[in-house]
Amino acid sequence: MTAPTSSFSRPKGVVAILETSVLVRAWLSPAAVPNPSRRAMLLAGIEYDSFTSPPILEEVEEVLARPRLGADPAHVQRWLDAFVRASRQVFPDFIPIAGTGAARVVRGDTEDLPILHTAYAAAAGEYPDALEAARSGGGWFLVSENTRHFTPGWNVHGWQFITAHAFVQQLLRRGPH
Repeated sequence: MTAPTSSFSRPKGVVAILETSVLVRAWLSPAAVPNPSRRAMLLAGIEYDSFTSPPILEEVEEVLARPRLGADPAHVQRWLDAFVRASRQVFPDFIPIAGTGAARVVRGDTEDLPILHTAYAAAAGEYPDALEAARSGGGWFLVSENTRHFTPGWNVHGWQFITAHAFVQQLLRRGPH
């Protein structure tokens, strides 16, 4: 019997970070008819190398626990577990962020900085094989449904902003890796 292959064992040729808005929409999507956000989440570690960080996950938990959505935090953590296991964890608190210009990238909304800081941590982190394969393959993506602050097509330090729908379409065009 051979050991199962880890989703981290070989680069997929695409890397992505799913922003809070995508993960919240994935939560709201019925499992029987997944929306693009849920599809992007389910493809993590299978069709692309996913990166995430504690600040993104904490924000998802906080948003889903708000009275309007009223999700049980323990249920949210269990739901996020499969995504977390399929994703590479980075810790942006340990990466010095030079200057204060990062907020301009997200139209001045400092609450949107966790995804940028996660991208900086991923690029500075310990996963050069996945990043290099994506640089020469399918690309680096910051996936967000917040198009007011994350303008689709905008490129920041090699990371392209894209909606979940466009990201899933990009993955489908690539075909099975």
